[in-house]
Amino acid sequence: MTAREIGVHCRSRPEAAGYMQRNLIILVLGMLIFNGWQEATASQAPWRMGLRLNNQQARRSFALLPFARGATIIPVRQWARTNNPALLSTNRAVLPDTLRVLFLGNALTAGHNMPEVLTRMSRTGKLKIKATMRAPYGYALDNHMADISSRTNISHTIQDPLTFTNRLTWHAVILQEHSLVPVYGWQRLLNSVQRLDGAVRTARTQTALFMPQSRADSIFSEAEFLDRSEGAYRLVAQRSGNLPVIPGGRAWQMVEMRGDNNIQLRARGQLPTAHGAYLNACVMYAFLTWQTPLGLSNGGLHQINERDAEYLQRIAWELFVSRRGGVPF
Repeated sequence: MTAREIGVHCRSRPEAAGYMQRNLIILVLGMLIFNGWQEATASQAPWRMGLRLNNQQARRSFALLPFARGATIIPVRQWARTNNPALLSTNRAVLPDTLRVLFLGNALTAGHNMPEVLTRMSRTGKLKIKATMRAPYGYALDNHMADISSRTNISHTIQDPLTFTNRLTWHAVILQEHSLVPVYGWQRLLNSVQRLDGAVRTARTQTALFMPQSRADSIFSEAEFLDRSEGAYRLVAQRSGNLPVIPGGRAWQMVEMRGDNNIQLRARGQLPTAHGAYLNACVMYAFLTWQTPLGLSNGGLHQINERDAEYLQRIAWELFVSRRGGVPF
């Protein structure tokens, strides 16, 4: 063995010891990081369903996932997508690309297929909405409670396209009562809302109330009728856990009191025209997404020209800004 080979052989032992020491340090650091990641993940688990748990925020300084939030600042900022296909968890953050909404009401909601109009007009907005309805003519909320089809619709779920082990419920179920019930029988409204809200909570989603337009009455004026109706909706919402109220009737009142553009919202008494249905859809979009409906399409209602659509969109946004709050997600 030459002198050079002997020198190399002598130096190889300390080099090998240093190599093993570096590997051991890397291994220990890796184990510490992995354990910290597991602890953070376990501590976060109850807070990841921010959307379904009415926007409960993470109370920890370390967060692996972004949380679904609804900003209460006006004007509202653009929604940020938080779904990550790589995170295959059944309780991941669920700020969706599309809000799934169920309407339970009657002809005041179903006029000109308002949920379909809302779905179409939202396609050009920042956040999409996929709305469906169960709204037979003349129905009150207690009819929906006794209707097996309505209760089945509340519990309906779809497969999560991002996670095969998860199913998605509605993001909101919106209830609309018969127009006479809040004015002449608010206790009946309270009973119906509380029973339906129980079914909605069981389905792991949330309830909102829709107050439709006022109507002519032999006892009260239209303004008094609307005031009593909103008072009943607000009282019932408060007694049912501070449910959000979408005051569509106030938008109708704003249009009719101003008399601009000669827009007709009513057909055959209280049923909505195409303009009335479009105004309801604009109000729904604002209160569901916290975004302005300005610039959206006519939702397939070709009776509405661009000028009328912009005017109704501005009315809906003005109402939302004045109330400073919508359906929380």
